[in-house]
Formats: sequence, structure tokens, C-alpha cells
Amino acid sequence: MKSLTDKDIENYLNQIEGGERSEDDLDVSDVEDFCSSRQELHNDLENPVDDENDYCDDDLSLIEDPPATSESHQVPQVPFPSTTQASRRATMKGLVWKVKKLILNPDQITFRGNTTYPAELRDQAAGGTPYTDHVDHDRLHKIRPVVNYLNEKFASIPMEQRLSIDEQMCATKVAHFMKQYLPNKPHKWGFKLFVLCSVGGYAHKFEIYTGEDYKRLPDEPDFGPVGNVVIRLVRGVPRHINHIIYFDNFYTSIPLVAHLGKEGIFTLGTVQSNRLVNCKLPDKKELMKNVILGAYEEQSTTFQDIDMTAVCWKDNKAVTLLSTYVGSEPVTKVDRFDKSKKAKIKIDCPHIIKEYNAHMGGVDLMDSFIGRYRIAMRSRKWYLRIFYHLLDMSVINSWLIYKDLKSTEADPSILNLCQYRLELAEALSKVGNASELCNKRGRPSTSNSTEKNLQAKNEVRVSTFTKDIRTDNVGHWPDDCVRSRCKMPGVQDTLKQSVKSVEYLYVCQRLKTASEIFIINICIFYNKCMML
Repeated sequence: MKSLTDKDIENYLNQIEGGERSEDDLDVSDVEDFCSSRQELHNDLENPVDDENDYCDDDLSLIEDPPATSESHQVPQVPFPSTTQASRRATMKGLVWKVKKLILNPDQITFRGNTTYPAELRDQAAGGTPYTDHVDHDRLHKIRPVVNYLNEKFASIPMEQRLSIDEQMCATKVAHFMKQYLPNKPHKWGFKLFVLCSVGGYAHKFEIYTGEDYKRLPDEPDFGPVGNVVIRLVRGVPRHINHIIYFDNFYTSIPLVAHLGKEGIFTLGTVQSNRLVNCKLPDKKELMKNVILGAYEEQSTTFQDIDMTAVCWKDNKAVTLLSTYVGSEPVTKVDRFDKSKKAKIKIDCPHIIKEYNAHMGGVDLMDSFIGRYRIAMRSRKWYLRIFYHLLDMSVINSWLIYKDLKSTEADPSILNLCQYRLELAEALSKVGNASELCNKRGRPSTSNSTEKNLQAKNEVRVSTFTKDIRTDNVGHWPDDCVRSRCKMPGVQDTLKQSVKSVEYLYVCQRLKTASEIFIINICIFYNKCMML
């Protein structure tokens, strides 16, 4: 082979880049005339001389023995193109690679298939678990029946004139997307509830914040996500009987106050200064710098035929309130500490401030009641934590109703919250359960406080059952048991002298009726019949 000069090498490279010559030293014209005839191609395939070194020892099994040929036996024609590995190698020798870019054509690769699910599968999925992105999906579907039931029961109690709306936190550390952060609450992390409460802390209605928009009624206007919360909570408030609603600056706006005013509901709440359009009240910064402590200013307006007034008062901080029924008069005096004089001084206080402070704390009072003896059970399920919170709220509501009813009785002995929860727990576990009345066989348990009290001498025997258990109409008749003295409190004082010496049968401790002597006489007659 003759040596190539630098000029020849450069010519070869230019021909390869231009596509005139292949890298294996074959011209394009040579590839086209690789085999002059079909018989020549067959002979080349039967005797692959150039490809002897292409096979390794492992691929010898792939090479078939050539068929025997003779003059009498003609070689069969091989179909073209051949599928043997040798033929594929021979055809690939004609590949010519060029420096060229392949441009993506989106229309060329557009998918024309069908990925739609069958109708039967869609119907089956629709009847099972609801889709989270469906328009009617409820994020509280696990506890929605409990929420609806409690709201219905809470609303059955007559409402007081003055009600307040505020946020409430269901404290939890569960990782959930509905968990909120309120920096001004004692428990800053948890599920947020909007609650309508009375001044005493009774919750008439509540709504759990989920982040999704609720459907409005046809006759309800749209006041935005925050204003619509107030509209939904006051749906059950009777109209045109002079109810008063209190809320803070998170809810207060002029359109909302005017709408409630037209419904016959008065309102009062703190308000942000930028929501009072065209109001000339002094700026908070100027008020804190250039005005004495206790100064106030009032301005009134009419919006949609509803009279309303805005009062700005300088306390330790500047505060602005908006109301439809009360203003700054009459002005009273309150005590405040003056840092410059280092002593308490008397300053002016508008009447609207006293009204707001006296009636706004209903939801905070409910929070304080729940925080004293709340259910401390922990769970990884977010809906269980909300359920425990609603259960605490139900207990507080029942205790408040109990206090109101007991205050009207002649005997105003009222259980505190701790005693009430203990008695409620005992009543729920034993009411309607007749097995609690059966005498246990064997030696008496030393841990039973009732048995210890009965063994003590000269001790007043008081029924250990609550009124709910004594009046559940279960197990109020004497049982076939061992003769003993009657355990009814005060029985000896109500019977005659001739009956005192008689040993009575065991009388149920639940018995607490006006006909004690009649029941005791039945017990005596039953005892005599058993001795016959």
C-alpha cells in the first residue's frame, strides 16, 4: 500500500465529510454495485470470506453448514433480502452518516390513540370513594354527620339578645393541610373554627374552616370569604327582634354591617381604618403622638338607609369601632397607668368601648372552659382530634344549660365543671345497665367504696347513684337477696315505731320517690311471704 501525503489525507477527509466517500473506503457508487447479480450475492453469502474474523467461538452454533451442491441438484433461490446475520452485516456496510441535525416535528409525533376509561369503570369509581377534585367533594366528609347533628342540637336552645362571633382553635400537632396558625391564640397551631356564642359562652353554631368555598343561598349576597362566614353563622338568628352581633376587625365591613342592619340585627365591632371609605378620623400614628390619653372622636354616616357611627379612641393603643346602635355617649371614666407620672389616672372612655368589652368575650370564655378539663387523648387521625374537641364543646354546652336550670330552682346547689364531668361520665357508663344492681357473689371487694361506707357505723347512708341513674326506670324493685337492714337513707325516721324493729329486705339504692313508706311495706310483705 502506497503512503499518503498530507494533501491526500486532507482530500480524503473532505470527501468523507461531504458524503462522497464512506469511512470504510467505499464510494457511494461502489455500494450500489456491490453485487452485479443475484447469483453473485448468493455465492458471497454462502462463502463469507471477509467476515471470518467477525465471529467468536461462542457464535459458532449460529453458522449453518452449507448445503451440498451438484449438477443434478440446483441450489434453491434465497428470498431477498436475507434475514441471516451475514446478510444484515453486508447491507449495513452501505450506511453513510452525515453531519446533519434532526428537527423535532410535534405534528409528526401527535398521539392518535384513545386513553378514555370505559363507561363501566367510570360508573364503578363514581359509586365508591369520592374524588378530591370534584366540585361537590366535602373535606370534612368523615365527621360531617357529627357536625350537622351538633349544630342542629345546639341551635335548639333559645338565643340571648347579645351574641359574638370569633375564631376558636382545636389544638393539635397532626400534619394536615387544614391546620392553621393564629399567633394571638393560646394554642397557635390547630384546626380553626368559627363559632357563634352567647355572652355566657354557649355555642349556638360553629363552622370548621376547610379552605373551600361554601354554597350561598339564593337570597344571600356575596361579601367575600370572611363576610360570608358571618352570613352563614347568623342564618338561625331570628330577624327583626333586635339581636346584637359582636365581632372583631377580621369580619367588620360597611356592606356587611348595612346588610345585617336591614335584616333587623344590630352590630358592633372593631374595624380597620382602610375599610372606612372617606372617613376623616385621625390617623393612628398622629393619634398616638399628638393627642392625650383618653381622647376620642366620632363620625356618623348613612349607607343603604342604615345609620352607623365610627369612633376612634386613644388608649394604650389607638382603636376604631363601627356600630349601628351605640356611639360614644355617655362617656365614663376608667383607670389607666401613666408612665410619665408613674401612677394611675382617670381618663375618658366612650360608651361604645364598654359595650364591646362587656359582650365580646363569649368565644374566649368557651375556650377557657374547654382548656380546664379537655380530653387529652392523642391520635394520628385528624378527624378524631376534631371529634374530641366537639365532644368537649358539647359537655360545656350541657353544663351551661344545667347551671341555668339549677339557678331557677329553690335549692341552688350547683356542681362545678369538674364534678359535673365526673357525674356525667358515671351516668353515661351506668345508666340503663341493670347489671350494676346485681349483688356480686363471693367475698366483698375491699376496693369498693360503697361497701366500705355500708360497713361503717353511725354514718349517714347516702345514695351513691346520680339522679340520672336513679330515674332511668331500670332495676327499681326488690331482688331476692339476703335479709339485711334497709339501705334507704332516712327510712327509720319516716316509719312508725312498730315497724322500726322489723328487718327489711334490701331496697334498691336508686329508689328516691315520695312513696317511700309504701315501698317499704311491700318489702315487709314480701319478706313475710318468703318466711312462710
